[in-house]
Amino acid sequence: MSHSEYKPLRIEDLPRDLQPREILKRVGSRHSSDDTLLSIILRVGVPGANVVETSRRLLAAFGSLDRLANATYEEIVAKRIPGIGETKALQIVSAIEFGRRCSYTELTKSKQCNEKYIQSSEDVYNILMPLMYGSRQELFYVVLLGPRNKVIGVPREIAKGQRDEVALQPNLVFELALKEGAKSIIVAHNHPSGDPIPSDGDVEMTRKLIEAGQLLNIPILDHLIIGMPSVDHSGFFSMAASGLVNFDN
Repeated sequence: MSHSEYKPLRIEDLPRDLQPREILKRVGSRHSSDDTLLSIILRVGVPGANVVETSRRLLAAFGSLDRLANATYEEIVAKRIPGIGETKALQIVSAIEFGRRCSYTELTKSKQCNEKYIQSSEDVYNILMPLMYGSRQELFYVVLLGPRNKVIGVPREIAKGQRDEVALQPNLVFELALKEGAKSIIVAHNHPSGDPIPSDGDVEMTRKLIEAGQLLNIPILDHLIIGMPSVDHSGFFSMAASGLVNFDN
């Protein structure tokens, strides 16, 4: 058969149990592959490539789902994937942002935060990751703690910076803590690059916060830097666990 006679399989030509919608119905959204979920968002492919093939090309162009999730509308269009024009790019970024907002709503409305006791840096990471995931800016959050390290309310965003830095005024941290009657606090910010290793500026900021907390008798228990999990690290860096800064209060 010549190349001109080749016709790729359309979705409707695939066995029913291999079609994206049928896969999701059968295994559920949590167990569906990335390309299956993306295929359902995109709905149709283009001549020469069905929607599953188009989805795989798009994921391959970005290298991972995380990078696609962090991409802007303009960056998706710029990849020039056949079938991924302005409309499809808008569908993708809208779906991703909707998912982020659902995660935040679920977190803030549930009892996950204000009935939780912090026992480890992993507990803090699990609370904050949904709020920081995919942000292209540095965000600074404060987790207020009451007796026995019980979380007070939900984490509060108190500063937002550029792609690789955030300017923080320590007084904002402690004004909030005093207002809410916090006994201690944990601070955290993200690195949009995904690498949670602290900069010299991060270390110095932590020292200043600790000193201010000592003066006000509101100890800083930890400063977490949130990144993305990889083969090199678990996705976050704990200043307290690292020993880079003395948190003795």
